[in-house]
Amino acid sequence: MYNWKNYNNKKLSLAKYFDAYNNDNLFNYVENSYYNHTRDIFCICLLLSKKKIKKVKVFDYGSNIATLSNIKNKIEIKGVDFYIFDPFFEKKNLIKFDKIKFKIINNLSNFNKKINFLNFGSSLQYISNYKDIFKKINFEKKSIILITATPFTINKTYSSSQSNHKDLIQIVNNFYELVNFLKRYNFNLVFKSSIDINLAKIKNKKKNTFFLNLIFQKN
Repeated sequence: MYNWKNYNNKKLSLAKYFDAYNNDNLFNYVENSYYNHTRDIFCICLLLSKKKIKKVKVFDYGSNIATLSNIKNKIEIKGVDFYIFDPFFEKKNLIKFDKIKFKIINNLSNFNKKINFLNFGSSLQYISNYKDIFKKINFEKKSIILITATPFTINKTYSSSQSNHKDLIQIVNNFYELVNFLKRYNFNLVFKSSIDINLAKIKNKKKNTFFLNLIFQKN
């Protein structure tokens, strides 16, 4: 089984590095791969939310603090509350950053805040049944769901090992099934873009598989 605890602990060190860099520089640290692109989409969604909502409450599902630590040179994040879901989090690893208000949640059952921004930053493919999550999360009337760097298929859902991490399995969900499922919660697809599929690191990639960024908006 893949060790997500070790993975997230490594990201803590990276987050500290990003934060120190951004404190000393005018522009944000340039990350590798698709991360700069997905961080920008995250920031744009955040800006759109701030225009419509007084208090933006972001629930970051399955991500880590590194995501947030490299956006503060991009946009003003005053008035935004970030909640990060990390089931492997330990209090001894808690760190603080200037200008970023966040809380790490390790038990979804105890989370009762109403949110207006749900973020799946390259995490949906590692969730055995993403539909169960929506039974536990409460949304405000005006809300956004952002899904970035996630593989989907327009054929039947399948699983594959990941080529760059031993014992890590990705679930390649059916795109249309996700779109129709979110419609039940009054979320409509308003944006979609694709990334180079090779960056998804799917070892046994099937035909009609795409690496996508998706934005859903609640009406």
